Amino acid sequence: MTKLNNARPQAQPAASHADQRDRAARLRDTAGRFTKSQDGASPAPVSDRQDAPDPALAAIQTHVAASAAFLEACNLADEAWRREQGLDTSEEAMASARAGWEAANHAEVMAWHAVAETRPTTFAGFAAKVRHLQKWGIENDAAEGAPSLESVLEAVAADAERLIQSQPSPGDRPATVEGSAPIDFKANDPGVPLRSAEEWAGISQHALGLCVADRLLRMEKPEMVSFVEGIVSETGKIEPLLDLMGLVRDTREAMEALADMARATEARLFIATSAVIVSPTSTEA
Repeated sequence: MTKLNNARPQAQPAASHADQRDRAARLRDTAGRFTKSQDGASPAPVSDRQDAPDPALAAIQTHVAASAAFLEACNLADEAWRREQGLDTSEEAMASARAGWEAANHAEVMAWHAVAETRPTTFAGFAAKVRHLQKWGIENDAAEGAPSLESVLEAVAADAERLIQSQPSPGDRPATVEGSAPIDFKANDPGVPLRSAEEWAGISQHALGLCVADRLLRMEKPEMVSFVEGIVSETGKIEPLLDLMGLVRDTREAMEALADMARATEARLFIATSAVIVSPTSTEA
């Protein structure tokens, strides 16, 4: 039986070796079920947005690959398992294996974050995300650094609401002044004090993340692989790349939040302007 001496860091007391082996087995079973569920499956209905791949599906595949890499790293960092396989168990070899385990663990947790946070753009992507969260949620709920079950469920609810709102109903027409003017809305209370112009200037901190994204998106895969290899070769560590991914992720989250705020503001301005236009007291310029 495979021995695992390296369990994922938990937010609760460390599990026993037997629990660690059981968890690894469950992860393998989950991966197997996921793979089989995709084989021969009929395409699920999708929304009208077929012009680009659904990012949720890419996030799911990335997490599956990261989970497989983590399981492999667990074995490689297990001294007893390495001894059984005739592998090097010297202090240097074990230090390298444990460093690999740390990196694989972090990558798997980040990939799980990405699944929870990535917004599906199609109903097929939404369904796949829900199935994936259902299959892997128990294994990742207690993992240190992983999103809480509450936040995952909130993300799913937001995804569903966003997809439903994005789908036009039969007979929908473009917004008109006359149709928008009667619409009412309440003030939005974000629960934080109103920010000053100086405070909003702090958004410039994301300029570096945007610069990195702009540069990397212009690379083909061989060029980006060479870029990554260069960082590892220069620093001798994987952490700078993880920091870079974190920087880009933080920028994405900030930009998405700002885009949502801008869309809501634009809609409310249109409604308020429409109300003024159709008001009997309004005057022409």
